[in-house]
Amino acid sequence: FNRAILFLLDEEKSVLRGTMGVGPATPEEAWQIWERLSIEKKSLPEILRDIEDGPLRKDSFLDRLSTGIEVDLTDDTALSRAVRERRSFSIHDVKHDDLADPAVIQLLGTVVPLIARNKVIGVLWVDNYFNRKPITDEDMRFLSGFSDQIASAIESARLFEKVKLAEAELENIFESISDLLYITTEDYTIRNINRAVVEKIGREKKEIVGRKCYEIFHGMDEPYDKCPHHKTVTTQKAYIEELEDTYRGGTFLTSTSPLFDSSGNFMGTVHIVRDISELKKLREKLAMSEKMAARLPMR
Repeated sequence: FNRAILFLLDEEKSVLRGTMGVGPATPEEAWQIWERLSIEKKSLPEILRDIEDGPLRKDSFLDRLSTGIEVDLTDDTALSRAVRERRSFSIHDVKHDDLADPAVIQLLGTVVPLIARNKVIGVLWVDNYFNRKPITDEDMRFLSGFSDQIASAIESARLFEKVKLAEAELENIFESISDLLYITTEDYTIRNINRAVVEKIGREKKEIVGRKCYEIFHGMDEPYDKCPHHKTVTTQKAYIEELEDTYRGGTFLTSTSPLFDSSGNFMGTVHIVRDISELKKLREKLAMSEKMAARLPMR
């Protein structure tokens, strides 16, 4: 095919949006490219590098033209019907075919839907505008099979991007929590910590992760039986307790919640530890004041 444009579906706005265009802009440019390819007899990887760096590259004239196109799904065109009817269309006469979209009247050739996970995610358009070679049924079968690979690749890329964004969001939440937050395995090994732990312990993250939690947080060489984590490992239930910790010097509200994998196997615990030493002092002062007030004679 001489040229190709990728349209992706914008479900919120109910439009097909031109996303990428590959191909020459003029007949002269097309023949120059084909002549060079026939002389140089490049391999497929070399041709792909040409597409990235040469006249066919991203941000070419066709690419810029393509990214400005929007097709309303309510219109009765080959592009919109390919989405609605989930089938391919071939336009042989753009000036007289009712399915030719006005926005791409000079471009339209053949369109095939891109279907991933039984859902249309876009449309691939191709033509032979410069050499006028007819698009045969065999070409259409090839294109349909090729479009399945494209749809799968696009969907995989989207899922990967969503996972990356979700991981980044979770990491931001994890790091922004002011309480000590850390994850330990069933055998008490610290697997991850937030910034608050680094600041409280006074060591770098790499010096903490991989060590035993009772060693880092309690200065012991065996599990601390008063720690909720020790109980969660035993019962696989969540606990929250107020602990006096002489090693760290303070009073801490400590909660542990069990972690399970997709099969329901126990993996470890999530700890959230809050320093309530000042709050405890205030509670004690308040209790003392209330006692003193109760002893004063009534007037």
